[in-house]
Amino acid sequence: AGVRSKLVESLEKEREAAHTKSTPGAAHHGAAHGEAKEGEEAEEDESMAERLTDIIMNAFAMCSAWCTLFGARAVWMFSGMNNTIEVTSIDGRILLAIMLSIGSFVVVYYLDKVDDAMRESPGAVN
Repeated sequence: AGVRSKLVESLEKEREAAHTKSTPGAAHHGAAHGEAKEGEEAEEDESMAERLTDIIMNAFAMCSAWCTLFGARAVWMFSGMNNTIEVTSIDGRILLAIMLSIGSFVVVYYLDKVDDAMRESPGAVN
């Protein structure tokens, strides 16, 4: 829902910008009073902050995913499960991927349940 709302907002901004450019005198009127330039700079700064936040969040998410993968691989190797199926084999990698996917699904599912319960509680801020 968050990605979709950002996309809708960006499309609305582009539509407004196209309308401002196509309206005779609108850009000149705003620029003469200094209104359009300040608003555009604020939007650019805000969008740059949003971009940096998204980049940093994605970088941490990727680091977390790689650490989880190699951590699960190490647990597999040192736990004795490596005696039956080696984690370096194709079968071991597939089983590891399936187990991590199921584990991730369970975690996300229960976090969603907790979020829903918190939103429905009295006095919750949406």
